Amino acid sequence: MRRLAPLLLVLAACADDPPVAGPPSDPEAARLLEAVVPDMDASAFQDLARRPYTASVRVEVFDGAGEVVGTETATVEHTDGGTVARDRAVTGDLELREGPLVLRDPLPATVPEDPSYLDPAAREAYRFMARGDTTISGRRLRLAEAVLTDTDRTHAVQRVRAAVDPASGTAATVEITRAADAIVYDEDSRVRVDLWPTADGWLPRRVVTDTQTAVPFSEPRRVRTTWTVTHVDGRPFAPDTTGA
Repeated sequence: MRRLAPLLLVLAACADDPPVAGPPSDPEAARLLEAVVPDMDASAFQDLARRPYTASVRVEVFDGAGEVVGTETATVEHTDGGTVARDRAVTGDLELREGPLVLRDPLPATVPEDPSYLDPAAREAYRFMARGDTTISGRRLRLAEAVLTDTDRTHAVQRVRAAVDPASGTAATVEITRAADAIVYDEDSRVRVDLWPTADGWLPRRVVTDTQTAVPFSEPRRVRTTWTVTHVDGRPFAPDTTGA
């Protein structure tokens, strides 16, 4: 298997670039991003839930200056008998949460039912760009991105990027950046899902949720949760990509 790190680096290279005006949208990129819908990876998460697997989870809490002030870590074992967290520990400004740690699909709560970047009446506010090719385990994928460039439009999704298998239309890697302004708080979030191909289809490999909430008269608080699936059916699952 080839490492996933080159794909992660390509997708992350422009993660913090501000939306800017530029050339006309790429029709191919727009077509590829039609795969990014709320339930695009539902079958992958359902398939994983039917199998025994092991995953590591790390929760990090940051203060307003970006410093880590608390962490929670654990190894999660999922079998037919249920889910058990081993070596669960917390440090710093964080209390151990009650109840089980469960790996869930974050996209339904992140991607709107009718995404603005797919809405014919709203997609003109985005610029669609093709970012080249990459491979996962020998499978060729196309990289595509949509960036909200019309700052007068109030769409929650600011950016969506994906690595799509053009043969099947499967979005193997997806990253969504959102911004939500409300009366009582503002929220900026980033969600990333990485799938990995197996003989039986795609399975979740890594899931990251990163959310910063700002409440009036309070210090902004940011929480990042990272799940990495390490074993499936009792066997090591894909190369380690932590930190890529």
